[in-house]
Amino acid sequence: MEQIKTITGKNKLFFGVRHEDNARIYITKPEFTCDCYWSWGYLGNVNEHYHLKNFQESGGKTRHLNMYDCLADYELRPSIKENLWLFCELASSIYILKDSAELFHGGGSHYTVNPDKEILKDLYLYEKLTFELIPSQCQKVWDLIGETA
Repeated sequence: MEQIKTITGKNKLFFGVRHEDNARIYITKPEFTCDCYWSWGYLGNVNEHYHLKNFQESGGKTRHLNMYDCLADYELRPSIKENLWLFCELASSIYILKDSAELFHGGGSHYTVNPDKEILKDLYLYEKLTFELIPSQCQKVWDLIGETA
């Protein structure tokens, strides 16, 4: 299996302007980190850094909304705004695939030793997720974000 470890495109792209304070927010390109997992969904600017997966948190409170509805907090880059359902689909899929890859790599969720650790560890599935499925989804979302309107 070919090991894809890079995503093409710029390292950071404009994500949108946050309505509450007019802060310009950027998203960082996904990258294969520490030779074992994909970093994805890093948002911020020179003053702050946060994660897209925490979209439900706002003002110290958890909102029970989906990603699509929570992203109304931003005036999004046109390429995201015009394809918001697809952006949310790809972003959520990447998080699910990352969690699955970590489970198949380590044999559990790491609260303690999983009694099925040895049958949960699956190098083939880890590599398929890590080097084929996740980078494919990351490239698709990065291409979507990078489109110019």
